[in-house]
Amino acid sequence: MCMGVAAGAYILTLFAGYTGDKENLGKCEQVYFRAKVIFGLNALVGRTLQSGSAVGPWNSSNAESFICYTVRKNYSIAGWEFGNELCGSGVGANVSADQYASDIAALRNIFHDVYRGIRHKPLIIAPGGFYDANWFQEFVNKSGKSVDVVSHHIYNLGAGIIHQKGILLYYFILHTGVDEHLIERILDPSYLDGVASTFSGLKNILQKSATKAKAWVGEAGGAYNNGHHLVSDAFVYSFWYLDQLGMSTVYDTRTYCRQSLVGGNYGLLNTSTFVPNPDYYRYQILNFIVEGCAACYCGLSHFSFQVLADRSPGLLDFHLDLVSLEAATKDNIEDDDNED
Repeated sequence: MCMGVAAGAYILTLFAGYTGDKENLGKCEQVYFRAKVIFGLNALVGRTLQSGSAVGPWNSSNAESFICYTVRKNYSIAGWEFGNELCGSGVGANVSADQYASDIAALRNIFHDVYRGIRHKPLIIAPGGFYDANWFQEFVNKSGKSVDVVSHHIYNLGAGIIHQKGILLYYFILHTGVDEHLIERILDPSYLDGVASTFSGLKNILQKSATKAKAWVGEAGGAYNNGHHLVSDAFVYSFWYLDQLGMSTVYDTRTYCRQSLVGGNYGLLNTSTFVPNPDYYRYQILNFIVEGCAACYCGLSHFSFQVLADRSPGLLDFHLDLVSLEAATKDNIEDDDNED
């Protein structure tokens, strides 16, 4: 379950199968939030696995049944995301860009039939995986107008917990399960800037194509394998999170979905008490700042800290106290427009 922000809208991303039985449907019907709901569709149905590659066309019958059900129940679905981490080399399996584009066209045809006469149609989102320039280039070019959002995942900090044949390694791993360099990466400006090539690469692909699709980060938790307690649920993680949100703004990424709302050690809420973790407040503050106004990108100490800053007339006197990663000093940014 991912929590995202886009122009003030809360986005809840769910992955579920549709079997038609009352128990599963009941679970789906209990999902009612003041949020925009996105469902993930199983893109492996109907394919055969050959040496790590899932080949053959997608069997859309199950997805179509579920989509039809939501329409009959008059549920408002913000989007349908096709597949999960199947692009490029994939995670566990992969699907070629050409086949993926063909399957997205099939999903678009289902939309034409099922949502006929409905004014506000859900978004088609894909591929929801790790960025691979060649794969994304081919997919965007061949999917054309069939896809509304091109989504990708980011876990650029490495493993939160490292496993090797079920055994945790090194001192930190033996005692805490954390990669001993995780905090170093979070506090290293040059390392954080390394993922900028992903954002800029996708932006360039979309700009040079005929598509009108927008870029989203469909899932990002920083450190994979559930993050790590006292790191990904602590104050220090905000340096990574704010850096990511700032970078998203620079490269025209319209929506950023955080893994997760609840679950793992990178959740915005504590998994047992549901008390907000520090990043939840960063999310809320920035969501307030950017809502209804233009956002710009500010960097301190040569982009060592990145933050969204508001230039709304109603908040001309606002100021933010920011901690510089590079100098570890406190800087104050203040709008002096009233002095002019």
